[in-house]
Amino acid sequence: MNNESFFQSTQILLNLISEKKQRAIERGEYYNIFEVLNLSTDEVRLHSSFIADLLNPKGKHGLGVKPLDSFLKILGLDFDEGTLGNCNVKREFVIGSISADQTSGGNIDILLTIEDYLIIIENKIYAGDQPRQLIRYHNFAKSRPHHALVYLTLGGDKPSDSSADELVYGKDYKCISYGKDITEWIEKCLSMAVAKPLIRETLQQYLFIIKTLTDTIMEEEDKSKLFAIMDKYPDVVLAIRKEDWGYRKYLVSTYVTKPFKEWCSQRQYDCNIGFEFENQDKGVWFGISLPGWKKRVAVWFENQNYQKAYYGIGEPNTNDPGSIVAIEKNAFEKYPSWSVDIAKELITNKVFDYVCEKMEQIMTKIRMNPEKYQMK
Repeated sequence: MNNESFFQSTQILLNLISEKKQRAIERGEYYNIFEVLNLSTDEVRLHSSFIADLLNPKGKHGLGVKPLDSFLKILGLDFDEGTLGNCNVKREFVIGSISADQTSGGNIDILLTIEDYLIIIENKIYAGDQPRQLIRYHNFAKSRPHHALVYLTLGGDKPSDSSADELVYGKDYKCISYGKDITEWIEKCLSMAVAKPLIRETLQQYLFIIKTLTDTIMEEEDKSKLFAIMDKYPDVVLAIRKEDWGYRKYLVSTYVTKPFKEWCSQRQYDCNIGFEFENQDKGVWFGISLPGWKKRVAVWFENQNYQKAYYGIGEPNTNDPGSIVAIEKNAFEKYPSWSVDIAKELITNKVFDYVCEKMEQIMTKIRMNPEKYQMK
């Protein structure tokens, strides 16, 4: 078996897909108003707003209770349609200031009230969890005899331990995903909007955004061709799959942290690499400091496997010297997750250049506002 043929055949197919995509772009088929307005990853202004309006029986979509009923069925909830017309939908619902023990208060992304039933939806695209966030929402929901707490992410991930605390998955909360559940729901809503061209087109554009974010944009015909190639080289496919963890480590180490050390040396920064960074543990980080600094400018990851990247100013945690605690924290909007999904961007140094740009921005802030940041 010639393994190189696998990659050659796959690359030829991908080139054809790329050419087809380029022709579609030239025909205007990839025009998307949400992308034009730079809203693709905006949890509040796009996703929560769009989903909340679609769930609202009195929403501007004019589809009545049908989208709400379809969504509830995805959650495994069945209501009489007669009760759904009075569903109250609120977005960014404030339940009070966060208490000192972090067990109450906060802002609920989407809150549905159907008679005595509360449904809380916590919507996450790339933002990280707040400490005891789901605990607070769960405590609020307990005020009603019937309630459901839903954690919505791109891939159906579970919340962090710091957010869920003692809550039990499947009992106290459920997880749904954009990739499967919201995609399925929007496709059902499309069938409801056959006679409403403006609604249908808007739903199509939103579905495109979801598929782009969840990396499921490839057409079924092209997937079949790709799978047919994979059929011929199952050993190669298996080897690649088994080495996913190691390849992520290789990509980040080779194309970010190693050149980053050289970049720091040229600028006379102290280069810091956090404990267990190479092993992709939770809270891993790398960053820069200067002699005498008690804090550092760093890039760190909230979850394992280089997921959910942030950058900003932090300081060592006294309980775990290898971790970083955010003082000024910003999400990497362009490259929030460093996996094989962005291998091309890593290999061509786009991610490295982006990291250095953010580092320099923070360093400029520090130089201009030394009293605010107090690095020493």
